[in-house]
Amino acid sequence: METQQSPAAPWGSGALAPVCCSPDRDENCGRASRRFTVISKVRIEFIGFEAKALVREYVFTVRESAGDAREFTLTIVNEAFQHQRVRYQDAPDVCSVKLRRELELFANHPPTTHYRISDADLDEYRSAHAPRKARSPFARKPVEDF
Repeated sequence: METQQSPAAPWGSGALAPVCCSPDRDENCGRASRRFTVISKVRIEFIGFEAKALVREYVFTVRESAGDAREFTLTIVNEAFQHQRVRYQDAPDVCSVKLRRELELFANHPPTTHYRISDADLDEYRSAHAPRKARSPFARKPVEDF
């Protein structure tokens, strides 16, 4: 998959944005590619969080080029942190992934401004960001049968 500089990338200048050659197949590399929904001219900003008795609330604003800012609140239950299903430093990114998915799904206008991060969201994030197992340079080579 190719990447190109995105001149109006909402997440900062110099960011790389994915580019697909066709919706079904990428003619250049011959492998299936996903169709990307463009969140055009939208800026997502993390404002902060508030720790409450049962949840931590993460607040984001979304600004479109010709519109007012909308505020979105995403919550993660404190139990998820206590049982190490998510790390405190990863929580804003987990919420950002969920918010971007909702914006893509509803063409930048989701029906609600409050979302709860589910266990499935946490599992998906953890599997996507799991460290890869390093190969040992001293590992035995597999036996080949000739």
